[in-house]
Amino acid sequence: MEILIVGAGIGGLTAATTLRRAGHKVTVCTAPLDFRYVPFLTWSVVRAIRAKSGNWRSYILTTQHQWFAEKFGFPARAVRQQLHRGLKTLATDPLGPGPAAEVQVARRVVSVSPVNGTVEFEDGSSLKGDVIIGADGLFSITRSAILEGQQVDSTPFSTGKNCYRFLIERKALLENAATKTLFERLSTLMVWLAEDTRLVCYPCDENATVNFVAIHPAEKSDTNGHSWHERGRKDTLLSIYEEFPLEIKVALSLVDAETIRLYPLMDLEQLPTWTSGRLALLGDAAHPFLPREWI
Repeated sequence: MEILIVGAGIGGLTAATTLRRAGHKVTVCTAPLDFRYVPFLTWSVVRAIRAKSGNWRSYILTTQHQWFAEKFGFPARAVRQQLHRGLKTLATDPLGPGPAAEVQVARRVVSVSPVNGTVEFEDGSSLKGDVIIGADGLFSITRSAILEGQQVDSTPFSTGKNCYRFLIERKALLENAATKTLFERLSTLMVWLAEDTRLVCYPCDENATVNFVAIHPAEKSDTNGHSWHERGRKDTLLSIYEEFPLEIKVALSLVDAETIRLYPLMDLEQLPTWTSGRLALLGDAAHPFLPREWI
């Protein structure tokens, strides 16, 4: 079959790889891609430490993932650019099993027909397939096509929490006396939980950098909610975490203000269906994934 995939994120490229291996002809269509400042990791916990002090709790999780890089060709604790490159290679490598998928970049979708199996683009061109997979994320065009004519509100809404994300070089954390001991641990995820505020940090790029995820009540920061790359304010970040342990406050003070990104944690009402005609939804287009353990 000829299969069209709208969206070249993790879900779209993983689907493309699986479907090419099954012998299908796959075309992936995506708007311009920009994965800066969006780390990714996968964890298999082999050791956990829990501590409590005052109004916050902390968890330390240690992992081992040597097998992951050997099997898939990119590190388990990776920035998203690495993951994306690895998945794209799996989908498009002409030496791989099945017909190589084609990835068409900078093709912004404006409409989809589940009945005819057609995808219309901003430039007026179109493609037709036997099946369409909508993997175009939270603000999905394909979801609108699935629900056309139904009295369903599929507008994403805030969970009441926003999230800062940024990377800090581990070298800088080791050079500071206040943070050195905390970040000497390799391959370790650490979590601090207060009543309504969370901080999660973990290494990326084989422990060269540390990713910070700072989840907090939405009213404490302002975001327009429509971009993964909206700038966040460093002074606001530091004020939100002023009651956290000293080593955490010092670590946050080391971030380059230019690299802080802020976005809301969004959700959807449960959809009545993820399929219609030749079209099916995948990933955030169907059901946003939230860090529910930490919100």
